[in-house]
Amino acid sequence: MSDDTMHEGEEAPPRGVRAMAIVRWVLILGAAAAATFSILHATGVIDGHRAEGGEWFCPMHPHVVQDHPGDCPICHMTLVERDGASSPGDPGGAAAHAAADGEGAYWCPMHPEVHSDDPDATCELCGGMKLVPRPPPDGAAAGATDPALAPLELSADRVQRMGVRTDTVARRQLAPTLRGLASVAAPETGWAQVTPRFPGWIERVLVSEVGARVTRGQALAILHSPELIAAQEEYLAALDWAAVPSLPARPGAPDATPAPTPDDAPPPLAADARRRLELWGMSKADIDTITRTRKPLRTVTLRAPVAGHVLARGVAIGSYVQPGAVLYELADLSSVWAWIEVAERDLSRVAIGQAATLSVAAFAGETFTGKLAFLSPTVDPVTRTLRARLVLPNKDGRLRPGMTGEASIALAPREVVAIPDSALIDTGGARYVYVARGEGRYEPRRVNTGERTGGWAELLPAPDGSMPVAEGDVVVTRGTFLLDAESRLEAQLGGGAGAGAASGAAPGHEGH
Repeated sequence: MSDDTMHEGEEAPPRGVRAMAIVRWVLILGAAAAATFSILHATGVIDGHRAEGGEWFCPMHPHVVQDHPGDCPICHMTLVERDGASSPGDPGGAAAHAAADGEGAYWCPMHPEVHSDDPDATCELCGGMKLVPRPPPDGAAAGATDPALAPLELSADRVQRMGVRTDTVARRQLAPTLRGLASVAAPETGWAQVTPRFPGWIERVLVSEVGARVTRGQALAILHSPELIAAQEEYLAALDWAAVPSLPARPGAPDATPAPTPDDAPPPLAADARRRLELWGMSKADIDTITRTRKPLRTVTLRAPVAGHVLARGVAIGSYVQPGAVLYELADLSSVWAWIEVAERDLSRVAIGQAATLSVAAFAGETFTGKLAFLSPTVDPVTRTLRARLVLPNKDGRLRPGMTGEASIALAPREVVAIPDSALIDTGGARYVYVARGEGRYEPRRVNTGERTGGWAELLPAPDGSMPVAEGDVVVTRGTFLLDAESRLEAQLGGGAGAGAASGAAPGHEGH
């Protein structure tokens, strides 16, 4: 029996099965080969187009750099080959090198090989984009405050769309204001304590609430003092002794001395006893009552020496008090003090009598006006500040001790070279402005500033004594953010992208 003989139950395979199996294996092997080639090509192992030492980058995103052709993963723009003299951190190096070799002064940042000396030339490869000036050989724009900024040259249409506005640097009168955190306190000049001058017991408390307002002479408490009663009796005895009949010195003299009245001048002994009562704190009205009634007062009333508010109370019914014990603390709050810390460097700018204002959170939108009344003679060695005291009228009593707020002291006006605040761009480490040079040209310049008040900033000289921005220069006051963005982009792309964007992107690059 031959090999082709079919066994019982077996069937012959359909026609073409072997051919299809061969085709299947060919496809599998071809797919594997294509995948292997793609991997090797992506990793740069196989790259027939790469020149030795070549480098490709994205002009719109210079940080995207690779050693073989391809597309930018961010904007999908075809990468541009960089000249060997460039480095990843200097996208404008090739252009600078070309300029040094005598190539055109204007170039296309999308196609660096396109260059010309004609400022009106355009790039035919990208649809007519206008060529822009090459950056200087050092890779930094001339006149820029730092390598991240570059001068700009914008079309009139672009300037109008950006809403650029300018103002002239000039000398102006600035009246600066010194501001700081202030705390309200009761004035020491209106502070008073109520203390007895004799021992005794408190029988009644007439003002028992802390914070209550009292008037001058108002009764606060009633006190019983045996020592004071003894002193009153001595005074009455002196008055009685002065009223005893005396022998006539000559015929016709009166038989007796009449009893004195409160309006009469007391005799010397009685005057001494009356003076003792006054020194013990009894009022003239109480002593006159004793003189008139010839009876000692069992209790004496303690009265407020000043008008104000009760800040503290240390008295209770039935308590025994010693001379000098503080029963009440009163403060006249018709005017208050506000303490503010003044930095040592500002000491020469403040003087007693300067106008001051205080604003507190409790009365938003309102200011309380006063004046600077005191400067501490010493400086705190830790904080390097000194305390200054403001005096503020407080007739309505709305300012209360313990409040905090912002105090402002108006300093003497000075004439300085100033620019609008809106012209300043503050990066935290530096401040700079954009100076308008005319015909759409703008140049960033670093500046030093001093006082800032009323929407104006004082310009100070540079460390070398020069003025980067002088009186008469024109600075940009509106549209600075857009100008700054354009300047940074141009500096990053070697001086071309910013100007290209300013002139209007070509149709072939609008999506980038």
